Amino acid sequence: MVTSRASVNSIGWACIVISSTFVVGCYRPPQVGPDNYRLVQGLRTAISARRGDWLEAAAKLASERHASGDLNDEQFAALEAIIAQARDGQWQDAEHDVIRLAKAQKPSAEEIEHSKVKKKSSPQKRKAA
Repeated sequence: MVTSRASVNSIGWACIVISSTFVVGCYRPPQVGPDNYRLVQGLRTAISARRGDWLEAAAKLASERHASGDLNDEQFAALEAIIAQARDGQWQDAEHDVIRLAKAQKPSAEEIEHSKVKKKSSPQKRKAA
């Protein structure tokens, strides 16, 4: 079987593109934890409003929370990547990514349990006769 170098290169590039697409498509944003939900919401608001001053306030808060240990390196890197996009004027991409980050958040076992307890303890409204 005779194959040309161009054919082998084409197959190699196709494998790289498919692999890259698979890896990027499978990336899941990190869980930021309930203590950082407001930070994500503030960042989302800053980006959707295209407000650089709000963006910088969110960036400062993210840095402070990272320095204090309230954000780990992975969480901080995810936020920083979104902030960098917005700083570069890629507002639409940043908005897509911050929405994806916000939607990826799942309640912790503690939050689920707290929600169950709260529902059990809230009084039922009676229907008027």
